Amino acid sequence: MPSYPISPEAVSLWLSLAVIAILEGLSIYTWQYRKEPGALWQVWLQASKGLWLLVLLVGSRSVLIQEKVLCLQISTVLAFFVCYLWFRFITDLSGYDRRISAPRWRTIRYGAGILFLLILVCAWRGWLWSSLHITNGIFHSPRSLLGNSMSLPIYALNAFTLWINTRWALRNAGLRRRQAWMFLVPSIFTWSGQIVSRVRGLNSIAPCAIGFCLSGLITLWAFHRWRLYSILPLAREVVVEGMVDGLMVIDDDGYIVALNAPTKTIFAESAISIGKTIEDALQAWPEMVCRDNSASAWETQHQQGDAVSYYQVTRTSLRISTGHVLGQVLVFKDITHKKLQQARIVEQERALAMMTERERLGREMHDGQGQVWSYLSLTTQMMRTMLAQEKYEQADQELMRLFEVVQEMHTEFRESIYGLQTSVSAGLIYALDGQLEWYRKYCKLEVALELHCEWRRGMLTPAGEAHLLRIVQEAMVNIRKSAQASRVRVIFERADETLQVMVVDNGCGFDAAKALVSVGHHGLVIMRERAEEMGGHLEVESHPGCGTEVRLTAPLAGEGWGDPLTIGQ
Repeated sequence: MPSYPISPEAVSLWLSLAVIAILEGLSIYTWQYRKEPGALWQVWLQASKGLWLLVLLVGSRSVLIQEKVLCLQISTVLAFFVCYLWFRFITDLSGYDRRISAPRWRTIRYGAGILFLLILVCAWRGWLWSSLHITNGIFHSPRSLLGNSMSLPIYALNAFTLWINTRWALRNAGLRRRQAWMFLVPSIFTWSGQIVSRVRGLNSIAPCAIGFCLSGLITLWAFHRWRLYSILPLAREVVVEGMVDGLMVIDDDGYIVALNAPTKTIFAESAISIGKTIEDALQAWPEMVCRDNSASAWETQHQQGDAVSYYQVTRTSLRISTGHVLGQVLVFKDITHKKLQQARIVEQERALAMMTERERLGREMHDGQGQVWSYLSLTTQMMRTMLAQEKYEQADQELMRLFEVVQEMHTEFRESIYGLQTSVSAGLIYALDGQLEWYRKYCKLEVALELHCEWRRGMLTPAGEAHLLRIVQEAMVNIRKSAQASRVRVIFERADETLQVMVVDNGCGFDAAKALVSVGHHGLVIMRERAEEMGGHLEVESHPGCGTEVRLTAPLAGEGWGDPLTIGQ
């Protein structure tokens, strides 16, 4: 078969076209990472390099002097433009533009812009070359003095960019250093090809094309090997797929565009997939609907078979810099274990509270109620003996004392039952007023509830209100049984961030110091324990014949809510 030799011109042509395709493809590929640092400059850089090579190729193949001159003018402008784009790319990616002062940075940019306009005007007017002509088929374009002078700033900008890139590589380590070198090496090949193409005898398009080809191949390999721009999207992808929480991405039309593995597991029984709508997901999981459209997070539950799982759903809008919302991201955090732990803790706290309250109730029955039944048994036995001995008068006296004891027991039981039935659910003041009304009605005590400050719900915690109610109840029990008082005042006062509650009677009084240390006075001890659990303290002032004052001082939980309460509301 006859062989057809391939000319160097054909090799150069096809090589140049291949390199142009590589550079433009690289520009298109980089466009998807345009939001990453320096990526947009890289897009324009690769596109301009491909256009530059195309202009050089057209100029080398043209036979008309006018076409060659036009290509020379365009290539001269593109040479500076590529140099400037490389400078902006390196400064943006390395962060150098954020380290220098704003005035200096503005000087560099404005100077580069003015230089670009000068080169554009001089190239269009032909002032950069002393003469443009063709001799023996060879195009000659010797530079003028102005052209050589205009080249110096370009070389200076190129050298400055090389210095920034080298400095960036030396000051980093690991992956960032490798990335810096991968951007430095391709630029060296690009400019080396340009320099070699100017050597006499090597001024064809091949050296320039080879330089551009090596630059593009190294950049492509760096993209694949070192993930120059895709490392952040790759990291995000790895993190999203490795998340324990579910993630669903919805576009602005309500279509599901992304799901990670945990979300697919959550909706496994519902066949929710990419391309379905959020309405399909809501039909499969109605509890996921947030009643408050303005809420960014809410809790819901999802039942799969017999198992019920609890999730915290977080909604975040995908908003771009212009303010337009592209969609939403829903994150499903499994809080089932947390819910179960909270339920167990609540049950434990409830059980502990019940045990503690039972112990307190046992101690609050402290003035002989537990021994009354023994007294009744002994007294009835003694009365039988007296009757057998015909001591009727003594038996009648014991019977009267027994009647008084039974009456006291009846009063105490009614008092205890009413006190246990009284709660602060309707409000502390209402509960106290009702409790004191019982003493007015059944114990013939003149009791007054005096509010010397504004009182609102929430000024004490619910537990604090319950402790305060029990403390006042215990004080009233002591007054009824031991104080021989006719008048009692329950006074509320406020001092800064504390609440003071005083229970004052006009009874016979007692020695408070001895009562607190003597055996059998469990009531005062219980009152102090409750005051300490409120974060406050209890003081008792009393002397024989001078009445008694019980003063509770407790911190306020807040300013409360609602209108101020007064007695009778």
